[in-house]
Amino acid sequence: NRAPQYNNIIRFQYRTNSSRLLKWQRGFPTKCVCGSDVTTYTSKSTAKPGRPYFRCAASRKDGHLFKWVEDGMYEEVQDLLQRVERMEMNELNLEVQNVKEEVLQCKSEREGNK
Repeated sequence: NRAPQYNNIIRFQYRTNSSRLLKWQRGFPTKCVCGSDVTTYTSKSTAKPGRPYFRCAASRKDGHLFKWVEDGMYEEVQDLLQRVERMEMNELNLEVQNVKEEVLQCKSEREGNK
């Protein structure tokens, strides 16, 4: 048996690591910090009836995954919007580069015709 203070240290580390991992796990989670799969449930509470959420399939205890589906959806959309923005910027940069090359080619041809 471990000393009580040692158990408290382990609990603190687990909570700290799990909250760090949960912040990292954006969008729709697939695994809990404990390694268990995540299952989607529907709230039956009177405060939030019918609201879907993700939860660790193995445990409801503190430190295990719990996340509202709408929060995951919001994060997924935000991440996709950032990806689209980066893709659009890359496309614009490529277009600018092509125009610059065309301008240089036109200048070169014009100087060659003089």
